[in-house]
Amino acid sequence: MDLLDNGNGVKDVEVTFTFNGSEKRAKTNDSGRARTSFGRAAGVVSAKADGFDSQTMTIDLPQCPVSGGTGGGQVLGATTGKVLGASTLAATGSAVDALAQVGLAFGFVLTIISGYGYYRVAKETSKN
Repeated sequence: MDLLDNGNGVKDVEVTFTFNGSEKRAKTNDSGRARTSFGRAAGVVSAKADGFDSQTMTIDLPQCPVSGGTGGGQVLGATTGKVLGASTLAATGSAVDALAQVGLAFGFVLTIISGYGYYRVAKETSKN
């Protein structure tokens, strides 16, 4: 709940929050905002403070439908205690990682070749 007076936050006002039969109190901060938490649930929360209009808000939780599979909410490997790929997850990389490693190796090889070429030219030049 935000408590404002002419656009300015009102500090240290006690606000009473009610949600699903539970009640909590909190004081407003420098910007006039009071907060609390009731946990994850659907319902109507109301906030009241003396000298200010009360506020209410309906909290709806999204329904998460099961997609694909048997529709029973089963997780692959839940009955065996093993999750597919869990033991190798850290060792797997993406194509971008592989490409970066190839580029690094190629750059290393080019550095070795150019260093050897420079050494040969320097050796030939010192003979003359």
